[in-house]
Amino acid sequence: LNFKKYFFIFLGTSFVSLILILITPWLIVFLFTDKYIESVYLSQIILAFSPFFVINNLYGKHVKYYLKERRWQLIATLSSPIVRTTLMGVLLYSFGIVGMAVAQGMKQMVSLIIYFLLFKFQPSIKD
Repeated sequence: LNFKKYFFIFLGTSFVSLILILITPWLIVFLFTDKYIESVYLSQIILAFSPFFVINNLYGKHVKYYLKERRWQLIATLSSPIVRTTLMGVLLYSFGIVGMAVAQGMKQMVSLIIYFLLFKFQPSIKD
């Protein structure tokens, strides 16, 4: 796996995400009027985690493609919904809709860590 490629993709999406975070207040008011101003904060939270979403989708699919053993495939496939359900339950109860937005982003980060660990400890993954 070419980690430089993923790093540059992460930097690019981080830059785009930062620009979108900065213009979100004006963009939402322009597109949807002042009635939806409360959604700015949630949009910014989701946008802050968007680089992890992009890398998780690209890198995760790459890692899953090269997993040879069924048990590793099962771990890679089931870990994400388990982490998401657990985080959503805890954060939604504690923080409401903001917790839900943070749970979605944290799920992407945890899934990415799981994929990195699978890549490191799975000997059958090749470049």
